[in-house]
Amino acid sequence: GQAVLDNNVQALAEISHKIEAGSEFIKQWVEDHGGTIISRGGDEVTFEMTEVHDEEEFLDHVEQMRADYAQMTGLTITIGVGASLSEAGKSLIAGKVLGKDILVRYEEHVEEVLQDAHSHAEAGEGSEEESKVDEAYLS
Repeated sequence: GQAVLDNNVQALAEISHKIEAGSEFIKQWVEDHGGTIISRGGDEVTFEMTEVHDEEEFLDHVEQMRADYAQMTGLTITIGVGASLSEAGKSLIAGKVLGKDILVRYEEHVEEVLQDAHSHAEAGEGSEEESKVDEAYLS
């Protein structure tokens, strides 16, 4: 966003390259761990892991992948995890509201985060991220 507003072609190309490299890294990680890519474009990747035997161990692996991604690209990544596409999507949105650069597993608190974000935005008291998320996903 800022590179475009600054008319900085070099910065835009650099960030684009980092995002593409990060996306490829995640794709390879998913395939190496027996998963399937559902959707991949720009800075967003959706994947399914069908053979998770130990959820805590899996989350540790995902957290390590998140750290490796940040080290490789210099960028942060927010990850939502759930038993369904909807739960994972809600967890991702909650992670954005909670400040990004986080792994969020779907639990009851995710619904509360989303409801609070919507209420705050609707009342005109939402943070910039709450308002953005509300407009894009919750309204």
